[in-house]
Amino acid sequence: MITFENVSLTEGHIARHTSTGSGAPGREAAIIDIAQDFLLSYLEDHGKMDKVSLKGGTAIRKFYAGREGRFSLDLDFSIDDQYTDSNELALEFVSEIDGLKIGPFSYSVSERRNKWYIGLSSPYNDGEIFRTKLDFASYPWLEPVKRSIIALPIHKQYGFELPPIHTVRREERFQIQIQLIFFFYIIQFNLPRPKNIGLSFSTIRKLYIKNIFSIRYVKLSLII
Repeated sequence: MITFENVSLTEGHIARHTSTGSGAPGREAAIIDIAQDFLLSYLEDHGKMDKVSLKGGTAIRKFYAGREGRFSLDLDFSIDDQYTDSNELALEFVSEIDGLKIGPFSYSVSERRNKWYIGLSSPYNDGEIFRTKLDFASYPWLEPVKRSIIALPIHKQYGFELPPIHTVRREERFQIQIQLIFFFYIIQFNLPRPKNIGLSFSTIRKLYIKNIFSIRYVKLSLII
């Protein structure tokens, strides 16, 4: 079992973990990133991650990009078993997290517009409660893998070893992003519609019209 009694985080450590020039929002993102590490480690250690895999921007930064990746404020999970009810699983997580205290971090859960949000408080928050969205999606296309979080200097201050955690494969993450970018240019420049592409053209067009996705820089070294 992981113990969280030997944490040695200071304001200086958090300042060095914050992206240069990002100001107060960057500091908040850095604190959330650390609090996510503690929470994910606790959930893994208590068997709560057996049914899910971490996905999205948080997974990319923690397991594939490290310092090269941007901070992500959300905790997005894929449900590994297609027969598991996402609402029941969400309630199971909410019950486990709400009122939890891990090291210097305290966690609460609230619901707003049918979305779950984790509230994070700590001595580093200056009295504020930072929030991170908790979301569960359908099972992944590819079988998830168990990976260790990429080592960063801040991890030395945790006082415990970060456990390997199930995450979606990077091929799955970037396949979607590349297809979105590809279809963006097809729609933008009215090019001929392709055939035999994984995501349907009608689906991508709906996402485009509703501004669900945006084009972001994708580092080639993370795809190859």
